[in-house]
Amino acid sequence: MNEVNKIVDQLLEQSLGKSQEYDWKHEEEEVFSFLCREWDVRKAKELIKTKPHKVQRVDVSSLRGLVTRPVWKTDKEGRRYTKHTVGVGINWDMIDKEGEKVDFSVPLILVTLRKKKGGRGAVHFPIDGWHRIAKALE
Repeated sequence: MNEVNKIVDQLLEQSLGKSQEYDWKHEEEEVFSFLCREWDVRKAKELIKTKPHKVQRVDVSSLRGLVTRPVWKTDKEGRRYTKHTVGVGINWDMIDKEGEKVDFSVPLILVTLRKKKGGRGAVHFPIDGWHRIAKALE
């Protein structure tokens, strides 16, 4: 393991704890929409603040396909375009301008998506923290 990975692991170990230890800013309306579903992130933060949860590490590498940075091209007339990318809407300009300010100590908020009838198990899906995920995967 290289030195950078060791430092990241040490920082992550220090930040793990209980969810009530974080400053969940939940004054403003915040909704996460994905694939025709919506989650009230503000209510999720209120719930987390009143009913603490254990903070755990999450491997986000499987989400790489949902945070793809668009590739911009220019046509013969000088117009810029990009191919449509499927995934979560990421404000890449914000990450480019303030990327070093991304606070990786703030936990992601995950929801449990149950598989349809006949399916087994469940999937945990982030509804908050996508910019942190995108920055971490770059």
